[in-house]
Amino acid sequence: MFSKNLAVFITVSLSFSAVCIYVLISFEQINDVFDFRLSGFASHSHCGRTAKAEIICKEDAAQRTAPVCLGCNRLLEFGAESLDHKWQPFNCNMRTYSLTDLRRAVEMLRSRTDRSHVGILLIGDSRMRQLQTGLHRFLLGQSNYKFTGFAEETPPSIFCDRPDANQYHWFNETLQSCEFNRTFHSPNLSLARWWIPLLDAGTTKHRLQRLLDRGNGSMPHVVVLSGGLWLIRDCWNRKIPFSDCMTQYRRNVTNLLPILGKVARHSVVLWTLEYPVIWEPAAAQMNRKLEMLNDLLRKDLATSPVKIWESYSQAYDMGGDTPDGCHFGWKGLTLLMQIFLNFLVDRVDTNDQHVCCSSQS
Repeated sequence: MFSKNLAVFITVSLSFSAVCIYVLISFEQINDVFDFRLSGFASHSHCGRTAKAEIICKEDAAQRTAPVCLGCNRLLEFGAESLDHKWQPFNCNMRTYSLTDLRRAVEMLRSRTDRSHVGILLIGDSRMRQLQTGLHRFLLGQSNYKFTGFAEETPPSIFCDRPDANQYHWFNETLQSCEFNRTFHSPNLSLARWWIPLLDAGTTKHRLQRLLDRGNGSMPHVVVLSGGLWLIRDCWNRKIPFSDCMTQYRRNVTNLLPILGKVARHSVVLWTLEYPVIWEPAAAQMNRKLEMLNDLLRKDLATSPVKIWESYSQAYDMGGDTPDGCHFGWKGLTLLMQIFLNFLVDRVDTNDQHVCCSSQS
């Protein structure tokens, strides 16, 4: 009897020990994952090395054909609101760039590539138009600018390159579909926007291929895409079933991935998430559909060199000052532009190891 009880005791003890060890190991694994998520540390083989700062591009020192390392993913990921009610990326700091700061940093970035100027290309709908307009105003030194709606964007040449743009008044289909392409000399930067509101794969692929055919020297440093809201609205207005709309969206994404992979050899490619609307008569239903598109995008781009810009939608939420229920207010747009400018030039502009994309990271 004693031997039997001893055997039972030993068996129970060993089982309990095994459970404890399993729990401890699981806890350590969860803790490691938690630390990884917070820190944003990861490796990217296409950077040419493992880096804590999660550099998302590389520089070919011999041929100078690949883009300079522009930033780290921590600026693209969700951050948190600091005690002074500002957006704060995890485990690093974000600078606030003035136009003077940007001029110096852009020249440093330009000098490290074989391109005559630093290039930014925005592709998409009215949300990309707003980012282009905000950046344009910033580059013009209009620090007192406040976005209150496109009807107030005067003169229209601020977002339209038609020579007769200022003869039109918003709302006008000519201005709506107008595109933008300007080169600034101080800073030495080009800012272009293509109006492809539904991100039609055929049109986008054709134009990107033409850009690639011009050679590395003509490629922008950063390409940003945004598409989803206008597709949902188009399906809604034409009474197309949402399942068909999702199929079309996924087809667009899938068909664009090969050409975007080619572009990513020369440029950093970002794809923004869609943020909610509050002005639609069925906003709640539309926002659920937008989030489904976001989930689909996260899945389809998981193994792609295209980077998802998560903090794009968070900047909208933190701004909380939308003038029309569909676009950023000035507070949110200012935050968005600073995130983007930090991503663009921090890597070459600062040695401060606490800045997200410092060269010392």
